[in-house]
Amino acid sequence: MDDLFEIICVLIVAIPVGIILGKWQNSKSTSSPVDKTYMSELDYMFNFKPKTPEEFTQKADICLKHYRENDALENITKAIEMEPSAQRYIISAKIKNSFSIEDYDGALTDLYAAMRLATDKDELAEIYKQKIEANWHQQNSDKEIVEDCNALLEIYPDNEYAYLHLGLAYEALKDIKAAHENYDKVLQINDRNSTAYYRKYDLFSQEGKKQEALDCINKAIECSPDDEVMDYAYSERGSLYLELGDYERALRDFDIYISKNKESSIGDFYDTYQKMGIIKENIGDYEGALADYNEALKLIEVDIIKLPENKEKYPTPEVKWDEYEKQLKDDKQKIQIAIENLKNFRNV
Repeated sequence: MDDLFEIICVLIVAIPVGIILGKWQNSKSTSSPVDKTYMSELDYMFNFKPKTPEEFTQKADICLKHYRENDALENITKAIEMEPSAQRYIISAKIKNSFSIEDYDGALTDLYAAMRLATDKDELAEIYKQKIEANWHQQNSDKEIVEDCNALLEIYPDNEYAYLHLGLAYEALKDIKAAHENYDKVLQINDRNSTAYYRKYDLFSQEGKKQEALDCINKAIECSPDDEVMDYAYSERGSLYLELGDYERALRDFDIYISKNKESSIGDFYDTYQKMGIIKENIGDYEGALADYNEALKLIEVDIIKLPENKEKYPTPEVKWDEYEKQLKDDKQKIQIAIENLKNFRNV
């Protein structure tokens, strides 16, 4: 379960920083095809046959705006073949760093080429940012990520992105103090950064500092109450309230978590229902507890049935499937015992 949570945490951080939303404008002319309406842009994208490196770059830009990364990559590659430039290599690297392409080695190759051609600090800053992105997604050397973050900070000392990724890198290097310090710097720059609060919550949880953890997760949710990537925080806060004995707030957060994520494939819902059953049993709501335990049992049985398919679908070293399978079976047995105990109690 811890491994799946780590993946979800990674996701909480990875989603906001990994999706390409850049809009590269290579022409300021009002007569440029980039200035056409949405439908005209689509017509242009499908019908225009570029001939110059500038036109191939422009078409790559329009393809990106319409989330056609493969077409964008094809066009920017042709532009590079005709006339290499740091900016074009950076665009290519950003495309390869996207979730739809995920060619991180290719991105790094482009970025080393861009570095040789870069002429100003903005280009260098973007090169370091994309290097951090590629290495982070590949789980490459965290020390190299630290070096690139520091290089980026030499160019722009108040770079929120660099401090956030320094925190993540130091977490991976098990330097909790340095991770805290860098997340604090993020919050000095932007006190609404929910990811920094969430990471500090996790660090405080590891340190056993429950009140500090609660303060941070409260801030994370306050800053991004409707952000899908923060939905899991309600489950985490509910679990923390459960540990602190605040059953009312725990149940409220578990209910919010389920309502926000029930249609999603992400979420340990059986674990949530199990915890809700424990709370209701403790407060004497035995009918409610039995209903939640039965829902948990139904969901965990579905997870066990899907286990072989998931092993094949996600053969990643980050998930220790044997440990996860054992955890599922152990939890199933605990839930079954809780159900039987409740049934026996009600029959007395």
